[in-house]
Amino acid sequence: MKKALPVLFVLLWVLPAFAADQVVLRLAQPQAVGHPQSRMVDRIAKRIEEATKGEVTLKHYPAGQLGSAPEMFRQTVDGGIDFVIGGTDEISAYDKRLDVFQTFYLFKSPDHMLKVMQGPMAATLFEEAQRKSGIRIVNNVYFGTRILSTKSVKVYKPEDLKGVKIRATPSPVWVENFNAMGATAVPMPLSEVYMALQTGTVEGQDNPLPGVKANKFFEVQNNFSLTNHAIGFSTIMVNAKAWNRIPEKYRPDIDKVFKEEGLWMKGEIVAQDEAIRKELEGMKKTFIEPDRAAFRERVLKAQMERHKDTYADLIRQIMEIE
Repeated sequence: MKKALPVLFVLLWVLPAFAADQVVLRLAQPQAVGHPQSRMVDRIAKRIEEATKGEVTLKHYPAGQLGSAPEMFRQTVDGGIDFVIGGTDEISAYDKRLDVFQTFYLFKSPDHMLKVMQGPMAATLFEEAQRKSGIRIVNNVYFGTRILSTKSVKVYKPEDLKGVKIRATPSPVWVENFNAMGATAVPMPLSEVYMALQTGTVEGQDNPLPGVKANKFFEVQNNFSLTNHAIGFSTIMVNAKAWNRIPEKYRPDIDKVFKEEGLWMKGEIVAQDEAIRKELEGMKKTFIEPDRAAFRERVLKAQMERHKDTYADLIRQIMEIE
């Protein structure tokens, strides 16, 4: 026994030192397991571990396990979470001009959205918010084109939404957008939406088709109106102090991984859209071609008037980008 004690002492001394050299990062995001965004994170985690030979690991918390979108963002600012994936509505608290990116019918296509969100204009707009919040923008990735689903109401034009309760992302701008479309917006965390649809608390919701499938909203929705009101994107954000904990030699490669897997997610969502539509049509779900021009005109007119003193000019500039 006496001879074993020095060996045990050495092991106890070495193991904590080894653990201290590891960088364990926590990433939280709201999408369900199986959603392309959730699968993207799993792919990122695997590649980071391989690229750093285990020196850096990414622990994934999907499906809002660590709270609502505002709660997860706040934890990231405070350092309790290292990475978060969400919209720009929380970080826009540090610069209200960033609310412009939430305007419905702002982007013409997924490629137009990525050109704007990964370009110099967006980078310049994010600078002030990043400085104030201590949050670094890692990437903006294509989340899918949002459509409107309902249980009983069939939506062809703005008038069809009068008095209809539609779940909205908990953001003042999203509430404004849905109200401008003609609906009655009900802000609600994603984790509560299925039950609200099932019980009739709300009549409908909006999501790209992969989100509809991953969250099983098709079980409680019958009609799908192809409003295409938002070319959706997710913003991958990291606490700057957490980013600086990553050994400098690995940061370029990790940055590259996030960008490459963002492109993988885009391809996955595009590929899934057609297949999911066919699947839902096979379930006798109704797909509607609405009057998108009427929705676009109504929403943009309302939002540019409402925000004429903050970012109406930015809306015009973004729409002019080819």
